Amino acid sequence: MKHLRPFRVWLVLVVLISLVWGMMPAAAQDEPFPLPAPLYILTPDQAVVRIDPASGEQTLLSPEGQPVADFAIAPGGAWYAYRTSLNNAVIVAETAGMSGFVLAFDIPLAPENAAGQTIAWSPDAARLAYLVPDGVSIAELGAGEFGDAAIQQVGGAWVDLHWAGPDTLLAQDTGGQWHSIQPQNGTWAAVSVESEPPDPQPVIGSLGANGVQMENGQIVPGTAGARAFEWGPEPPPVVAGVPMPADLTYLAPDQSGVDQVWWLPQSGEPARMVTDSAGGVSAYAVAPGGAQIATIAGGQLVAARLDGSDRRELASLLTENTLPAVNWSHDGTQLAYHDQRGVWIVPADGSQAPRLLLQSQFAEINTRVYLNPRWSPDGARLLVTIGFYEGAIQGVADVATGAVTDLQGVSSTRGRWIDDGRVLVWSAFYGYEVPGLYLLDPANPQAPPQTVLDESVPVVDVRQAGDGTWYVLAASSGGLGPQFLRLLAAPTLQGPFERVYDGGGFAEGAQIVPPGDSTPAMMAGLRQASYVEGVLTGDLVVNDLRSGEQVQIAAPRPVHHVQWVN
Repeated sequence: MKHLRPFRVWLVLVVLISLVWGMMPAAAQDEPFPLPAPLYILTPDQAVVRIDPASGEQTLLSPEGQPVADFAIAPGGAWYAYRTSLNNAVIVAETAGMSGFVLAFDIPLAPENAAGQTIAWSPDAARLAYLVPDGVSIAELGAGEFGDAAIQQVGGAWVDLHWAGPDTLLAQDTGGQWHSIQPQNGTWAAVSVESEPPDPQPVIGSLGANGVQMENGQIVPGTAGARAFEWGPEPPPVVAGVPMPADLTYLAPDQSGVDQVWWLPQSGEPARMVTDSAGGVSAYAVAPGGAQIATIAGGQLVAARLDGSDRRELASLLTENTLPAVNWSHDGTQLAYHDQRGVWIVPADGSQAPRLLLQSQFAEINTRVYLNPRWSPDGARLLVTIGFYEGAIQGVADVATGAVTDLQGVSSTRGRWIDDGRVLVWSAFYGYEVPGLYLLDPANPQAPPQTVLDESVPVVDVRQAGDGTWYVLAASSGGLGPQFLRLLAAPTLQGPFERVYDGGGFAEGAQIVPPGDSTPAMMAGLRQASYVEGVLTGDLVVNDLRSGEQVQIAAPRPVHHVQWVN
């Protein structure tokens, strides 16, 4: 049998396994921890298990009752794919166990003579290839109707496969000949290559009856009898700070475990804690200019200078059944916020009591919940998210009267003002929303939305630079599954939007900042993310979108509410 490639799955025949699962080898030896990366194994019981690289703790990934035939960890490490003999299904699921979907039913498993890799993700996680008895199926995530995958099959007696690039699959036939499979005029076609392509990844470890053996001979505990193994992506380096185009803020616990606002300077210096709230901060906003901050903690809205001086208690909130948000007006004199009662406005100096501008309505049929207020440039209106029983749209509220104009035509929870008074809305997913970037005019709400980027471009975030250039963070797929994020840019919203860098990366809840004088555009987000009480939390990461390099910021975990200071 050929050597084992890391970060991929290889099936092995283990003859007469009599070892009990999880037993250590008979010879005493030092444990190999920390491992270079998370290790995933296929147990004798055909379950996928994750082994923590630091502690060796094992976590079951695959559902009980679904015997796994083969699996592959997606780039980025947040998703994986596996095939099960139950209904012969191909399933894509989050490694954190939050969600997943069936990619295909009634798909025969890989041929028994397939001695190499049988299932593999493309480097950008946009495609999944898996062997079937009469060929290889290639699933392009999000390329079908309404975000479904588009699946094509390339016939051949393949026994091994791996990706050489986002658009190039390499497959070996039973005679040992390698073939390059690439898209041509809407279909995938195979062409023979003269020699075996180089292994794109170094060899780390091997698999035998005693388990996964490292290069120094040590056996990873708990892997005895494993049918297959795969390494997850190596964790990014942990740094105190990194030069960035702008400062970055986030919520993370203090030494007592209470969430506070932390400020990471763009200079690369370590982050500092800028609040000391006994109740724990649940939402915050930095004022234009960066001199003041508003926080919601313990049901109280407070504004203060960054050094804690000039502290003003402005409002009491009801937040038991909602995640609040707060926003500064462009001139720094007003605050808008929402709680479970609706949207409120209050002077930032505390000179007047809060005023309920929009009252949320909770009813079985006519639910109408107002969320996430954002001030217009002139301070006369608020852009709000209007949540219904199913789905949401954006609306514009007159600050003086409270009159609301619904912006129909695009369902989305994401939107922002542009300088001429119109509104950009966007989405990265299908469901109650449609991917893309769209322009709405509150002065003409009945007019159809203007499409800036259509549904073939899932949009994660949008920013405008000081020189007027528009930057868009685009995902690789509009459906569920792993998302490789790339940066697009255009001089105006009329386009054309073109890719800025060849690089990109993976992060959950990502936000971009345009390039600076000496720094490229970057994105900040979370890895190893999960939802805790409705809030996306994880480890803070910053990606250089030009080089594709990612670093993890040394911050107390869990981090959430990441925001660039613009």
